[in-house]
Amino acid sequence: MDSQKITSLVELMSSSELSELTYQEGEVSLTLQRSKQNTAGVTSSNSLSWSSDMVSESTDVSDSDHPLPQAEIVLPIHDNSDVSVQSPLYGVVYLSPSEDEKAYVSIGDSVTEGQTLCLLEAMKMFHPIEAEASGTVREIRVASGDEVESGQVLFVIG
Repeated sequence: MDSQKITSLVELMSSSELSELTYQEGEVSLTLQRSKQNTAGVTSSNSLSWSSDMVSESTDVSDSDHPLPQAEIVLPIHDNSDVSVQSPLYGVVYLSPSEDEKAYVSIGDSVTEGQTLCLLEAMKMFHPIEAEASGTVREIRVASGDEVESGQVLFVIG
């Protein structure tokens, strides 16, 4: 099982309300469990971590040609200071002023409070969606032309 797959599974668990996730590939089985003391295994350093002793194998690891690494894997996750920018109403989102122009923002861009992130077309009117806080764009959860619901998260700013 490669680290990219493990990263994807950790992100899936972090973004959902799952308390446990088990994935099996061949003879290797990986089980992730949400910590009871804190959500999604968040530690004081705002990272999700697990070590090889938290991974269960269906065969004896010592006899395997590919033993699990003993290093600890640490992945960053969103902390409580992240701001989710939500759609105020149903409509179609546009990430740039027109098809030929550059997007208002990209992942990794620094934004200031009040800066336009996208346009929302609703009832034949365009409504600018603005950053609710200054920070860095961590996620863009929609594509240009997507229909969005009221309350749907469009951007995550941290």
